[in-house]
Amino acid sequence: MRKRSIAVGCGRAAATAALWAVFVGCERRDPLPRPAAAPSAAESPNPRPSPAPVAERSVRDPFTPSAHGFAFQNHFPGVGLPTALVGTGSNIVDANAFGLCGGMSAAAADFFLAKRPVPTLDAPPVRGTALYEYLYLRQAESIGPGIAGGLKFVEWMRFSDDELRERTRQELVAIREAIEARGVAPIGLVLARFGGPPRARAASDNHQVLALRVVDGNTHPSIEIYDPNFPGDDSVRIDLDGFSRGPGVVGHRVRQFGRPTPVRGVMLMPYEPRTPP
Repeated sequence: MRKRSIAVGCGRAAATAALWAVFVGCERRDPLPRPAAAPSAAESPNPRPSPAPVAERSVRDPFTPSAHGFAFQNHFPGVGLPTALVGTGSNIVDANAFGLCGGMSAAAADFFLAKRPVPTLDAPPVRGTALYEYLYLRQAESIGPGIAGGLKFVEWMRFSDDELRERTRQELVAIREAIEARGVAPIGLVLARFGGPPRARAASDNHQVLALRVVDGNTHPSIEIYDPNFPGDDSVRIDLDGFSRGPGVVGHRVRQFGRPTPVRGVMLMPYEPRTPP
């Protein structure tokens, strides 16, 4: 069973808690048993990365999740507060867990556009290391600027499936353009609605992934993705079958092995490349 991160409330409690859940609680899998990874050069302390955009990459050199995605899962032990508040050891002693799907998606795009291989860790980086802090920074930036991305998730959760279908049609145009420009595009998946069923009712049940290609099928388009929840899996995609089926969810996240997940809406997320550490 997935664990939820702790939501923080201070003034305007409902909105703050919802936005905090978007920030640190994206949908994630329970971790697979893995041996502890030895520290690598990528885990050594490093200054804050440069905000200067990297050069755009040709779409003729495609992103492949098994080659360009991180080998570890989107499952970070501890609480999703900044390291300065909780210390570097809290992710070991705390029983909670949280996700950094937006940070992992943006960081994978950064490494790809910079034509650099991702670090070869097969377990999530430890809090306080350069890679962890970079993923956390990119997660924070994924809901900006001005938390606009987080507010958009909360807003879309209130819409009906029919409304989200039309909004997704509009967003798909922008997603295509972003992929054509850079070869990749971080996108948000609205999986939840307020008052919905378990595991699909909270802001923390939504998700962020990296869109790689839009494929036009005979009846509906699909978006091939890198999903941080499924490291090394090149089969994951979003089938927008709701475009052809009428009333209901806009589509499903599908993969070669595993049950399809209903997707209520798809949106383009804000993204500017950074030079990774």
